[in-house]
Amino acid sequence: MIDAYLSRVSEVQLLAILRVSYSLIGPRKIVDVFSRESMPSRLFAASQEAPLYRPAKALPIELQEQCAIYLEEGLYSQSLTLLTSLLISGTSCSSANHLIPAYVPPSSFVAFLATLIVHPATTTRARSDEGLAAANQALHYLQDLCQVVGPINARLTKAFTFHSTSGFRGRTSLGKRRREEESREVVEHNDQVLNTKLAQEQSIWARGESFWHVVGWAFNCATLSHARWQRWRLWLELMIDVLESDLVERVSKSKLLKIAEEKEEMIRKSLVVQFVTGAQGSISQQERRRAMRAIFAHGSAKNVAEFKEIWKDETKEKIIKDEKTRPKTAEQRHGLASLESDDEDDVDGMNLDITEVRVANHGSARQTRRTTRNLKPAEDSDSMEETHEESVVGAVEAYGGVKAVYLRRRIHRLLCTLCEVSTAFATTDVLLDLFSEFCRPLPLPLFSIIIMPTGPNALPKSFNSSLCKELFRPLLSVTAPRFDTNYVNQEDLESRYLTATANSSTVWDNTKVSLLMEALLWLLRDSDALQYNDRLQDAVLNGIQARQDKVKQSKGGKGTKKQVDAESEQGLDALNASSKRLEMFMTLLRT
Repeated sequence: MIDAYLSRVSEVQLLAILRVSYSLIGPRKIVDVFSRESMPSRLFAASQEAPLYRPAKALPIELQEQCAIYLEEGLYSQSLTLLTSLLISGTSCSSANHLIPAYVPPSSFVAFLATLIVHPATTTRARSDEGLAAANQALHYLQDLCQVVGPINARLTKAFTFHSTSGFRGRTSLGKRRREEESREVVEHNDQVLNTKLAQEQSIWARGESFWHVVGWAFNCATLSHARWQRWRLWLELMIDVLESDLVERVSKSKLLKIAEEKEEMIRKSLVVQFVTGAQGSISQQERRRAMRAIFAHGSAKNVAEFKEIWKDETKEKIIKDEKTRPKTAEQRHGLASLESDDEDDVDGMNLDITEVRVANHGSARQTRRTTRNLKPAEDSDSMEETHEESVVGAVEAYGGVKAVYLRRRIHRLLCTLCEVSTAFATTDVLLDLFSEFCRPLPLPLFSIIIMPTGPNALPKSFNSSLCKELFRPLLSVTAPRFDTNYVNQEDLESRYLTATANSSTVWDNTKVSLLMEALLWLLRDSDALQYNDRLQDAVLNGIQARQDKVKQSKGGKGTKKQVDAESEQGLDALNASSKRLEMFMTLLRT
């Protein structure tokens, strides 16, 4: 009987049912029936077609008022349990040919729940374990809302709107007209304003100047406050999930339209366009550069000055003084810091009270309990006395750790995807210029992660190839010919670039050239545009030797002899590692 029932529901609907069951009977009984590995971590991340969402309908006024009372009185768990039950009601009767509408709350409720996920009062400074559990429950409800009815039916473009316009020059008639149109679209839902500070002046949508302000501050927390970063990471992952799903759905709908203006308007109504363009509906080059600075923010003095804290004394944590052992924060007392998920991108649907923490990646003395008044900027470079392995780890840690770096790359990919379907943020050429400008000065480990077409959330292949081309230009010798087009083929690599060295003898520049060679070779191979031959093999090996010979001419950089020697040793280790990977690549290609 259970098997017959499960065959009638989708994975998304099943996931929602399990989460409601968790709140009712606890996790252990569920785990006995469904293993953790069977739960998909991100159902639609790789899908290019919009999933089949259920229609949405407004809550009955009586239930809406009941939920409002719960939220205003701080009874978050009761409200979220009721909302989740209403969301999945009718699931067993729904099918692809007959989708039963799902009950969704007013936009003001959804906006409030997004604040609940990350606000200090319900997370790092929660007065009780119930507050933190409610924040996690709110996160999972919004995930289910997005997956069951979709961002468009859930009216998330209305719910997730920043009220402050200080980050922009002003409001335009286009932005005003868009807001009026959205108001007309949702008038039947009878939005209700919640009478609580977390829904009004303390809301993230009121405190944040813009999406990029919040992104910049979140990435600052990745290096300055480990506890706050754990909440901001979850919030960012949710927002990016929503932005991706919303864009995929709108692109799918736009394909059904025949008029070009209507297709463009469909994309311009997307949440990502709303976030990147702000209230005025357009964006300047200065604001594009600010967006890039937000993505690469890492707690430096300039970053903290530009992307200030969202809430006052946000990084100041509540200390539990009644413990006999070392004082712990609310999250640590709730058992969050001792657990680690197996999947970096997944917030496990079974473990509502778990926030992943990689202790090994966040042991830095910089991540202590401090307010932003006393925050010291993150170090921009690692000590020259570190070993190469420690240097690589330190460079990644300076930008918040591996998860923070991959979140940055995920935002990069989202912007690339947006530029493929709309020029609302920038044209592809403008975005390439911005990316190459901000990638060039990155530490070598981050430079490698950004350009490599491997790993999660890699850049689109065509854009990645063009980015490598742009990054080549200032690195290669002035006598080397340039690519005539964005397309790179095997003949160009063999005859012009695989044997090239950097225009300087520094080990870091030559290592970047080697890494770019790796990226281009993998891109060609993944596109079935690369075949092994003796000429390709010779070009790769000659290039490796040429770069090794070039760095031997280097006289070292600035600093003491000990620092210069340590830097050269680290750089040579990186260059040798890249050279070995190139040799292994050719061995793989030959077999």
